[in-house]
Amino acid sequence: MNKIEKIFPLIVITAVSAVLLFYARSKYVLSDKIPVISADARIVSLSPSITREILLLDMEPNLAGVTSFCPPLKRDVPKVGNLLNPNIEKIAAINPDILFFSEEDNPSMKFEGLLQSRIPLYKFRRNRTFEDIISNFIILAKITGKHETAGKLLEQIRDDRLKILENRKKEKTGAFFLSSRPLISVSRESYINNILADAGIRNIIADFSNPYPIISVEFLLGSKPEIIFSTDPEADDFFTEIYKKADLKKPEVIIMSPDNVCYYTPSDYIESLKFFYGTVNEKE
Repeated sequence: MNKIEKIFPLIVITAVSAVLLFYARSKYVLSDKIPVISADARIVSLSPSITREILLLDMEPNLAGVTSFCPPLKRDVPKVGNLLNPNIEKIAAINPDILFFSEEDNPSMKFEGLLQSRIPLYKFRRNRTFEDIISNFIILAKITGKHETAGKLLEQIRDDRLKILENRKKEKTGAFFLSSRPLISVSRESYINNILADAGIRNIIADFSNPYPIISVEFLLGSKPEIIFSTDPEADDFFTEIYKKADLKKPEVIIMSPDNVCYYTPSDYIESLKFFYGTVNEKE
């Protein structure tokens, strides 16, 4: 999977979330009751991040279906479509014991087809903060009976995060971009903003209501960030061009891999936090 494919799910969400997420919320309401599955339950995951969490819980053998954006697996698991267009027929044919999906990834998912399939479903709520990610992971552990595995992992992750929070240096202003053309960033409605804040980076785009807003070049230039992060491999050329055209000094531009930051799992959160924190403090 190349870098563009890895960031594509979040880019697609940006374009459709404002209307379709509202539609999905208003027409279909799923139960908040937390189910419990057996140790040999067959799982279909429609979220690459949930799939990664299933791997963290040592439950790869339980995976019976994943999307085309799933992380690398040790065995061949049937693909059941993509994030926005799951193949209901394939899912029904697999006949899983449970299907997991997330409000984070699937604002336009075919809720009606999923509900009519009568397959047991569980929808995880959106992640805006570190605690949201932890809460969803704990729920997954409860469903799968992996409390002990999750507890050990979360203890280390909480310790690692606390050490960073206790050692943060002077705050810097910054911005994070998933794409340069268009300029797709993150607001405080996205968990990525929380990672930036934990690292001591004040996000200049935090106040937008859309979790992944498309911003103008003029807004960026006027906001004067000290540092810019991007998962777009061509971002440095883009920012060099716009700052040169505006006759302004270009801020530091850091190109980073999407391998962790585009996944909302506890381990990916802490790895992304370590990267942001380490990069910022190297500049002191």
